[in-house]
Amino acid sequence: MKLKRLLLIGITTILVTSVTEAVEFLITDQNGIALNDTTNKLNLGDSASPKTVKLWLTYNTTELNAANMSGGLFSGGARFTPQNSQVATVARGAGQVVNPSSQWNPFTVTYLPISPTSYPTAMQVEFSRLNGQSGLTLPATMQFLLAEIVISPGPSMNSTGTQFTVVVPLSQAPIIYGTAGSQQVFGTQPLNYTFTVVPEPTTIALGAVATAMLGGVGFYRRKKAVKSS
Repeated sequence: MKLKRLLLIGITTILVTSVTEAVEFLITDQNGIALNDTTNKLNLGDSASPKTVKLWLTYNTTELNAANMSGGLFSGGARFTPQNSQVATVARGAGQVVNPSSQWNPFTVTYLPISPTSYPTAMQVEFSRLNGQSGLTLPATMQFLLAEIVISPGPSMNSTGTQFTVVVPLSQAPIIYGTAGSQQVFGTQPLNYTFTVVPEPTTIALGAVATAMLGGVGFYRRKKAVKSS
């Protein structure tokens, strides 16, 4: 009897775990390759130029069915926060945050601090469907493109780079499915998603070589001057 009870508890735990995995964020490069902090950092290249990343919503079968049967994905939001905005950030300006296929209306982008600065410490995007519209159907691929964001290098780009944290701003824009008249919030919101932005390693290496060469030239000139005297 105890064994049956333990088995029942175990099965229940597995079922609950599978259900509450819920929706999550995923950040990929333009080719759809997932970005992270270790094996695939966002590489801004030799000249450290801006690059676009894609913000996806991922989900399991339970969330897929719940959303689509109720009217689809209706609204949500995400906040991008660089650990050091002087290293890399989501710079202000048109085209820095893109609404895919104009699927959202409204599509609101806010920078923090609000007062103008080239290197904001955070960027928040909120998106929704128009009142009276149905939500967007989630595809069976288990991921849905929410927005595209341009990550730009700051004036202090370095070999360490900087980590970006992506979270859902729960108080302002939780992930909601359904319709304008009947909305439901996903029980489990996306957990923190992090990825790191770095310059191409050769940029740092070349800089080090150049510094060493300059140092060598200076030493050679000083040595030559001493001999001459």
